[in-house]
Amino acid sequence: TSIGEHAFADCTSLTNIDLSSITSIEGYTFNGCTSLTNIDLSSITSIGESAFQGCTSLTNIDLPNVTSIEDSAFQGCTSLTELSLPNEQQMANVNLMALIYTGIITGQGVPTGEGFVYVPSALYEGYVADWIEQATALTGDAGMAEYAVRAVLRKIEDYPEITGG
Repeated sequence: TSIGEHAFADCTSLTNIDLSSITSIEGYTFNGCTSLTNIDLSSITSIGESAFQGCTSLTNIDLPNVTSIEDSAFQGCTSLTELSLPNEQQMANVNLMALIYTGIITGQGVPTGEGFVYVPSALYEGYVADWIEQATALTGDAGMAEYAVRAVLRKIEDYPEITGG
């Protein structure tokens, strides 16, 4: 049910993998898998530190059951512009540093304007509050933190193309 640290690190020819029976991805598991484009993460509940760092071909990720995303999990995934967290029952504990240097957030913590994180409407304000707290701790500017967080977060129900509706 778990894939250990560094298991597929730097497998630059790996393009897709089915993880539908896996619940946990430990740190650095797919770090540097630059050709990885298709990955089934539907059963994943936790993603470790730097698990997908440098996976430059990933463009969108759907994490319906995730409860935890650690620091730098998607750092350097420069093509990643869409992250969906559709679980309506529970907010995922997402470290904002997991998304820096992606198509969603720059290395300075500023939104790229090209990518978004989609969350259920019922949990939207909870994500906003949690992420503003994290962003304020990083930048020291609560006003800028709120602007940045609201620029990145989207209510998934407002985008039927994301939910397949």
